[in-house]
Amino acid sequence: MSLKAITWAFDQEIGSSAAKFVLVALSDNADQNGEAWPCIKEIERKTQLERKTIIKALDFLQSKSLINDTGKRKGRTGRVPIYQLAIVPKTEQFHKRNDSVFTHPIVPETERLNSAKNGTRNPHIGTLKEPSLEKVSPKRGGSTPEIPPVLFNVPGFCNDWLAFIEHRKKKGCPATYRAQELILNRLCERPRQALAALQTAIIRGWQGFEWSWFDKDKNGTNGNRNGMTYNQKERRINQLNERKAQLMRYPVDDTGNPVDRNISRELHQIDLELSKL
Repeated sequence: MSLKAITWAFDQEIGSSAAKFVLVALSDNADQNGEAWPCIKEIERKTQLERKTIIKALDFLQSKSLINDTGKRKGRTGRVPIYQLAIVPKTEQFHKRNDSVFTHPIVPETERLNSAKNGTRNPHIGTLKEPSLEKVSPKRGGSTPEIPPVLFNVPGFCNDWLAFIEHRKKKGCPATYRAQELILNRLCERPRQALAALQTAIIRGWQGFEWSWFDKDKNGTNGNRNGMTYNQKERRINQLNERKAQLMRYPVDDTGNPVDRNISRELHQIDLELSKL
């Protein structure tokens, strides 16, 4: 597992959620050199995507030059391709952006020589400002912050985190960089429960996260106004539906309502309670 590789994968703007999920799965298996060779079954297990979708995603990633088939093979059968992730080392980015730092300063030709023999120049009067070494910072627009090590080391957390981000996008409220930082910071408060909390957030359709929500859901209250636990609520709904089905067996009039007024009144009360649940 390479932290640099998986962080790089999260920061890529691919345009396809399936392809990005496959890229994260590849990065999760990458070594320090950025090479990854998970088999299709392993990617299926991590992403829960179909085989055809994974193959299309791999072709798409190669067309985008995000991965490259090295031609080497591994695995028991010797047929699993080794992909090279297109990760640009930070040192290379630094040098490209700061090439001017390493050039020699140009001395004006108008300065006089203080020695006719050796041709040395007079010292420059005033203060010479050295070029500033600007630190290259990652782009934050629409990217994903780096997952803290305490969460990154939790098996399965990275994949579920990506699923949570995609869930927010489908809800029409994509998480900003700052919102993702805040959620990750909250999850760091209880790293042992972080994965379960994140999975609960996806299942319940939460757009944010608070530990109080998770505690209520874990204890079964789930934030209901009637104070019922989640299991109690499900049992009560089933009881009401069964009772409603029994009452509907009684004779009805031309409008479809029960002839007996008591039965009609009870059905109305059942519908009212179901609407509150």
